[in-house]
Amino acid sequence: MKLTTRKLVVSAVMAALIFVLTFFFQIKLTPQGGYFNLGDTLIYFTAYVLGGIPAMLAAGIGSMLSDLLSGAAIYAPATLVIKAAMGIVAAIITFKPSFGRYLIACILGGAIMVVGYGLYDFFVFGLGAMIPDLLGNLFQWGFGAGIAILLFKPALKLRKTFRFREEPASK
Repeated sequence: MKLTTRKLVVSAVMAALIFVLTFFFQIKLTPQGGYFNLGDTLIYFTAYVLGGIPAMLAAGIGSMLSDLLSGAAIYAPATLVIKAAMGIVAAIITFKPSFGRYLIACILGGAIMVVGYGLYDFFVFGLGAMIPDLLGNLFQWGFGAGIAILLFKPALKLRKTFRFREEPASK
């Protein structure tokens, strides 16, 4: 994969937008600092449009910055890893463009988020903290994936217009 200046700049812009949707549109859920947000929607969108490493970096960095500035710094290291994993997995699944692959990417990306934060909460805070956060993360998964699915057509149009991703050869 070739990282062009344009792709790098768009990745940075997407990281900033993920930060904005995560930081400014959040609902605090737990005393540990966990919160519901809209950033996942843009992670799936970015993974589909940009693909690979740029999507992984935008997802991880944009989300982590929100934790650092939201008073949830304890989650920042986990967020960097979990959201980056969501971005790269979604990007890999959507290498070949299709609605079905986009849908699967939203499902698996959300599963990574729920399991990742569930394990983190369990090991850092214990079972008592994991359960309420788990419920919030399940809601975030459904909401974020639902909005992302509504954005499939604009994502497809951007992907085709700007050609940020190398499209697989047709058979």
